[in-house]
Amino acid sequence: MPPATYVSSPVRAHLMDAEPLPMAEYRGIKPAVEELTAIGSHLNRVARAAVTGG
Repeated sequence: MPPATYVSSPVRAHLMDAEPLPMAEYRGIKPAVEELTAIGSHLNRVARAAVTGG
């Protein structure tokens, strides 16, 4: 799927009150999103510790 489709798909789905991604693609990217969420949480902890001196 072209990159522009990933941008326009959620917008179109929101406007049409439809599913933003086909279920097969959603299942494919879900693990990556979960990993990125975990990485973001860890980075926040590191940043918070650096700011507080802990």
